[in-house]
Amino acid sequence: MYLLNRWFKDWRGRRVHVIRWEPETKRVIYMRDGYPDECFSPLHKFMDLFTECGPPDEKQQRPEGRNRLYETDL
Repeated sequence: MYLLNRWFKDWRGRRVHVIRWEPETKRVIYMRDGYPDECFSPLHKFMDLFTECGPPDEKQQRPEGRNRLYETDL
């Protein structure tokens, strides 16, 4: 298990906070605003549906080409 602190937007444009990666099960664990429980997604599905962005108070997004989550990043 790896603890993370990264931000992504889902396919609807809603921001999620990725807090953990579990390589044993290949699951990404994240939190949604206004929802108290942890959510999870298989890595392959997460990579298709989510795009990396900056934290809520950050004005700039990551440089071009580094806006996706890759298994090698985790």
